[in-house]
Amino acid sequence: MKKHLFVIMIVFFNIGLKSQNYHPFPTENAIWHSIGSNYFFDGLYSQQYILQGDTIINDEKWSKVYFKNIYFETRDTLNYLAAIRENENKQILVKIPMLPEFILYDFSLEIGDTIWYDYAFIGVVGSDNPLGFYDEYNHAHYKVVVDKDSVLLENGQYRNRIILNCFREIHGNLHQHEDNHWIEGFGCTSWSGLFHPIVIDRYLNGDVIKFVCFKQDDEVLYLDNPYCADCLCETFTSIAPFDDTDKLLTVYPNPSKGDLTIVISENANGNFVLRITDISGKKSFEQFLHNQRQINMNLDTYKSGFYIIQLWDVGRNKLMENRKIIIE
Repeated sequence: MKKHLFVIMIVFFNIGLKSQNYHPFPTENAIWHSIGSNYFFDGLYSQQYILQGDTIINDEKWSKVYFKNIYFETRDTLNYLAAIRENENKQILVKIPMLPEFILYDFSLEIGDTIWYDYAFIGVVGSDNPLGFYDEYNHAHYKVVVDKDSVLLENGQYRNRIILNCFREIHGNLHQHEDNHWIEGFGCTSWSGLFHPIVIDRYLNGDVIKFVCFKQDDEVLYLDNPYCADCLCETFTSIAPFDDTDKLLTVYPNPSKGDLTIVISENANGNFVLRITDISGKKSFEQFLHNQRQINMNLDTYKSGFYIIQLWDVGRNKLMENRKIIIE
């Protein structure tokens, strides 16, 4: 019995070591990838932060961050956005043009610690510059560490994670906004990923965007993609526009005050799952369809706003169609 207990203790000790080893931030060949859609248009779009090349600033070596935006196949751009580096204190610093360098992440934080930010940004979806900065909008904001744990990545490696509650002060009043989860070696897994810790508001204009994956040296380390089974979907217009006669999903009324009817076309053959997500990609409903062609739902408990209804082919793990709805 003692021998067995000793073996068990060794196993748990080794697992603990896996999650305790610190993983530094990448210096090159890294991609943070987000996928989005828009309420007013069909199709998907891609936004990527790409770590590529280096530069010298104040005698320090920094990695260059570029932003790539593929928006409804009408725009495909690659623009320099910022420089980034890690110091000896496990702090990730960023240098955005026209601003002094500042701390973006601090992986030395413990539970109860606070990190303050001197600069606040608006996330601008669909723009060639995703970080909008305005002096008059520059409210003080900070984050408080509420928990620390570890997560298992796609390569079987454990990484430490920091969970933070986020706050901002506006005209003397304290407001809490979307919380952050930071994973060692690549940062935030919310919204558009890398620079989300400094974003306190968003210009959406009907947009939905979700952080779906992180790649380093062509290896996928983090994957949470509701649109396809890969880090980069084969095509960002894989949800083809359908005319009224070819729709696989019909949803009405839209906008809805709560009662909703979803009709699946007779042309849809296969085993399907119906999902509903909010604008951040968080799943709020999922149901397997067993030869069902109509579902009547009541969404009175849902908050007002945009939602996405998705029809997935289970056998092929493929998103067949989505419909964007408004709950009033």
